[in-house]
Amino acid sequence: MILPLISVFAQAFAKGLSFYFQTLADPMAWSAIKLTLIAAGISVPLNCIFGVAAAWLIAKFDFGGKNVLLTLIDLRSLFRR
Repeated sequence: MILPLISVFAQAFAKGLSFYFQTLADPMAWSAIKLTLIAAGISVPLNCIFGVAAAWLIAKFDFGGKNVLLTLIDLRSLFRR
C-alpha cells in the first residue's frame, strides 16, 4: 500500500527538486491541480450524502431493488481489493 506512494514521490523528484518546483510554475500544472481539487471537492461530499442515504434506506426500509443495490455494493467492495 505504501509502495505506490513511494513510487509517485520517487518519480516526481527523479530530476531533482529544482525541476519539480520549476514544473509547478507552469500554468498547465496549476490548471490540472485546480481541476483535481474541484472534482474532489464535488465528488467527496456527494459520495458522503449518497452513501449515508443508501445505508439509511437499506437499514430502515424494504423496497424493490434492495437486493440489487446490496449486490452492487458487494461487487464494488470485491473489486476494491
